[in-house]
Amino acid sequence: MAAKRKIMVPYPVLKEGLTELFERYEVYYPDRIVPRQEILDVLPQYDALISCGFLANAEAIERMDNVKVMSTYGVGYDNVDLKKMNEKGILVCNLPDIVTESTAEFAMGLMLGVMRRIPETDHKLRLIPDLRWGPIANLGHGLNGKKLGIVGMGRIGRAVARRAKPFLMDISYHNRHQLPPEVEAEYGATYVPSFEQILKESDVVIVNLPLTPETRHKFNLAQFEMMKRSAYFINVGRGPIVNEPDLIEALEKGLIAGAGLDVFEHEPNIPNAFKGMPNVVLGAHMATATVETRTEMVRLACKNIIDYLEYGKHPNLVNPEALANRRPL
Repeated sequence: MAAKRKIMVPYPVLKEGLTELFERYEVYYPDRIVPRQEILDVLPQYDALISCGFLANAEAIERMDNVKVMSTYGVGYDNVDLKKMNEKGILVCNLPDIVTESTAEFAMGLMLGVMRRIPETDHKLRLIPDLRWGPIANLGHGLNGKKLGIVGMGRIGRAVARRAKPFLMDISYHNRHQLPPEVEAEYGATYVPSFEQILKESDVVIVNLPLTPETRHKFNLAQFEMMKRSAYFINVGRGPIVNEPDLIEALEKGLIAGAGLDVFEHEPNIPNAFKGMPNVVLGAHMATATVETRTEMVRLACKNIIDYLEYGKHPNLVNPEALANRRPL
């Protein structure tokens, strides 16, 4: 009888999604956060990997002696050295659809939270027994009639637009390519070809971009200076898209009204300056953090592994270049 294949899940995830993996394979599943070196030490033994919380850089890939396929734990794969994976013939699959709805929900939550001052007022009510109420106290800004500028109109951007429409927002978007007229009509969205123009015109800018060499620090002081002083900035894309010291300076100088941030440049480190700003709502990279979404993310990551190891299928492959060097199953 052939030995069971060995699959690595380097960090704890919702175990309910791992059922089929446990039934088929020998699974490395820690019940605690383990040191990276401990993972690297045993990595050469494994046939496949789910990269939840794991930086798959050159150092780690050199230890992947037997890995045939790796699934990300989300849509992004900026934590993976794809060039090195291609050289080694290791396939990388992602989860392109499952994160869409929960991320769009959270983006709306950040927008409502910071514009209506919900977390700020909640905090004050808990700490200040005689907090003043009244007609001119705790005033925020409504969404109705505000111009929402979506930077990145992919799956998540469209899901945000779908949710913003019933709030009676005026929706525009900036993208590498304009969407077909029927899609624009469906979402009530107007294309703005100029990145600078959408920044200047929008009351809220929501960013849903992936991290690439072109998008790194796409938002710096120059961009924040273009925005309205009454505008809000929401980031549910990737932290390094923003130059954080520049965003802090923009907030301190009042160049923009506030921000909602779920991602940060040097996670899990969050600048103390943000923590002291009442007009900034912070998330812990948690846009997908619902029981439903995270369970399904695990299940689909397992499916990527099983589809390839058992059937040679790879529908969510992000590095087709690796196929030329792929390792025997």
